[in-house]
Amino acid sequence: MVNSLCFGGAEKHVVGLINGLNKNKFDVSLGYLKNDTSLISQLDTSEMIRVIDCNVKSKIDFKAIKNITNCIDELNIDIIVSINQYPLTYSVLSRIFSINKPKMVEILHSTAMYGLKRKLMMLFNRPLFLFQDKLVYVCESQSQYWKKKSLLAKSDIVIHNGIDIDYFTDRWTDAEKDQIRDKYDIKPCDYVVGICAALRPEKSHGILLEALKILKDENVTIKCLMIGDGVERNNIENNIKRLGLEDSVFITGLKSDVRPYVVACDIMTLISETETFSLAVLEALSLKKPMILTNV
Repeated sequence: MVNSLCFGGAEKHVVGLINGLNKNKFDVSLGYLKNDTSLISQLDTSEMIRVIDCNVKSKIDFKAIKNITNCIDELNIDIIVSINQYPLTYSVLSRIFSINKPKMVEILHSTAMYGLKRKLMMLFNRPLFLFQDKLVYVCESQSQYWKKKSLLAKSDIVIHNGIDIDYFTDRWTDAEKDQIRDKYDIKPCDYVVGICAALRPEKSHGILLEALKILKDENVTIKCLMIGDGVERNNIENNIKRLGLEDSVFITGLKSDVRPYVVACDIMTLISETETFSLAVLEALSLKKPMILTNV
């Protein structure tokens, strides 16, 4: 169970997990709550049992819960794996109403809750973690953080985030990299800084812009590719204009394949205020790009 199939770290993680599972040992189905299917083309559905669009219309959509409950019983589900908090709510409620009572696993990708809405959601969801037979943390520091906060499940384990390092291997020629750079009028002498992150407040793109402004004022020939899109795009574009960086910073928008844009950069950054073993960092390192990132 996942919130959606939008372009995000947790969503990419679950697509990779499903594609990598041995279908001779596991019958796999996927339910997604919200109808954002940007990643569905990357999902190998050839050996899956079912992909379920839950079509959630409200915070607690009882029609969707009934649909999930029916699928649990019809498909004789043994284990429900929930990805983050919102799907956890639907998984627990659906299990309560099901005849077949499957085991429950929660994979939690969050550490510090950013904003009042997320803090309230965690407060509401805390009791639901008690239903989980296994709580999966994606790194040791995250596990330590939540244990200090007394987040409880029946048992827990750390399974580090991972990526397909064969897929994230630099096989692009210099000419192909130059094509990307030429698209944004980046000259051979320019040093290109990249960031691959959704344009959301907690990713702190504004701090990167301030750093780029300092470098530009010191006459460093530097350009920046912001790979992604999101709710902060207008604010970021306004900051780019305010700082006079229109000829230096370029927003690529959402890309179904970020690899050509990452390999076109000289260095990658992550300025996030809160992060949990970032997939974007792992991908950049696998593509042999040095990283500058905050201590998250």
